[in-house]
Amino acid sequence: MAFGAAKRIPGSWESWPEVRIDRRPKLDLEQCLKYFVEPETLQEDNKWFCPQCREPVRAVKQMALWRVPHILVVGLKRFAWGTHGRKITSQVDFPFELDLGNYVLDGEAEERPEYELFAVSHHHGSVGGGHYTATVTDQKGRWWLADDSSTRE
Repeated sequence: MAFGAAKRIPGSWESWPEVRIDRRPKLDLEQCLKYFVEPETLQEDNKWFCPQCREPVRAVKQMALWRVPHILVVGLKRFAWGTHGRKITSQVDFPFELDLGNYVLDGEAEERPEYELFAVSHHHGSVGGGHYTATVTDQKGRWWLADDSSTRE
């Protein structure tokens, strides 16, 4: 967020310096993963429909990873919808190396599920419209910004 003001001094205008205050919560991908697998109680307006008693009942659901793919694509929820849509602007830090060993239930995996980051997609704009760019790495480990028909290191 940017805050700035101007104060009236007789005979002139003096601008106050712009002060940037970032009030967005900062998260990292590890926190997002922990939240993803955390048990959630379904209650009130979000009850689970029980097929035996045919009634909505309170229940606990929990997400889990049984197996993971060779290439992992992580999609973060970036838009919230209610009476009006809004973009979620919380910063999420992500590592260059990600180990999902603590999240995978399949104990028979031959290799530890470890990943190296090689691309990030960026959305610029708002709910109503915007533009996507990508940051990608090449085989030599250099990072590139791809923006439609242009690419730069």
